[in-house]
Amino acid sequence: WQSLTAEATEVSVRNGDFSNGTTGWTVNGTAGTGNGVAEFFALRAVDYSVSLTQTVRNLETGYYLVKCQAFERNGDNDGSGRDYTEGVERLNYQFFAEDLSVPVRSLYALPYDGDNSLNGFANGTASASALFSADEENYANYLLVYVEDGRLQFGLRRPVSTVTSSDWCCFDNFQVFTFDDFTSVTDARAEAEKGNRPVYDVGGVLCGQTDAEGKLPVRLKAGVYIVDGHKIVKAE
Repeated sequence: WQSLTAEATEVSVRNGDFSNGTTGWTVNGTAGTGNGVAEFFALRAVDYSVSLTQTVRNLETGYYLVKCQAFERNGDNDGSGRDYTEGVERLNYQFFAEDLSVPVRSLYALPYDGDNSLNGFANGTASASALFSADEENYANYLLVYVEDGRLQFGLRRPVSTVTSSDWCCFDNFQVFTFDDFTSVTDARAEAEKGNRPVYDVGGVLCGQTDAEGKLPVRLKAGVYIVDGHKIVKAE
């Protein structure tokens, strides 16, 4: 996402940093704010389906990158993030933009032993704020969406209502970017060189390689990928 925003123009988001509480957002449930960040916190055995949504209007047709910093700790801090490490952690909160969504990042993706930490991880809004401020990549979540009706709705949601233990989600710094010159980002087969070239996502993770005709792997989900330095959009 950083390579894309270097060529992008930021679109105004109302109170994307929650410096004015949750003003500008439509909130279903109770969202708390403190230390410059916002949070949802569900207690054990309480029905807890929540959402936080904002809509930007009067947009030109084109691709938009929506980004926020957010993490979830589903359950009490177990001191190790075992389920995360083993790949079986259940994350209930979703970062969404229009009809696209991804689970938010796991708390256990980023160790932290500073103030307001517990068992080597953030444990409140103060430590979350410190991590979000230290590096915009920390707990970064992002989606690339195509807008053609002039409106873009995005936010966070927890669509499931059951809580088997405490479920904490902390979030901040929602941003939307548009692209003045998107010629280098084309459809799935565009500028990639033919011949089994490595394919990376915008986070730098190797996702596979192009086929003999230069096409992206069919199994890849919609998004932006990098092939030989070229940004390529897989629309579907």
